[in-house]
Amino acid sequence: MSIEVGVNMEFIRSQDKSFAAGVEVAARLGYKYVEPMVHNGRELLSEAGYFHSLIRR
Repeated sequence: MSIEVGVNMEFIRSQDKSFAAGVEVAARLGYKYVEPMVHNGRELLSEAGYFHSLIRR
């Protein structure tokens, strides 16, 4: 078993960039794997105020 290095999609997070565009950039940079940044609305670190996307009430 080997461990491969991937990239978190945070590196390209922007309103004007699609997920597909981020994957294309990652591939051009030589990455085979990406970690999607998916926020389902109830993240533990968001609730505690430590995450980059906060739940506003």
